[in-house]
Amino acid sequence: MIVAPAHTLEAISDALDTTTAAKVVGTLHKDLLKTPDHEMWSHVKEWVRPVHRPVPYNPA
Repeated sequence: MIVAPAHTLEAISDALDTTTAAKVVGTLHKDLLKTPDHEMWSHVKEWVRPVHRPVPYNPA
């Protein structure tokens, strides 16, 4: 997934080779530079699956 302002996104997309471009699952024309981490999910959840991290084993 690539998130960038429209003009930057166009430049990035134009620079990708075909193999890399085929792996891009989505693009978002938006500047999220100043977006706090806790607000990112609402912008990218359409393309990104939540990560399941197993709870570490603690035999205590």
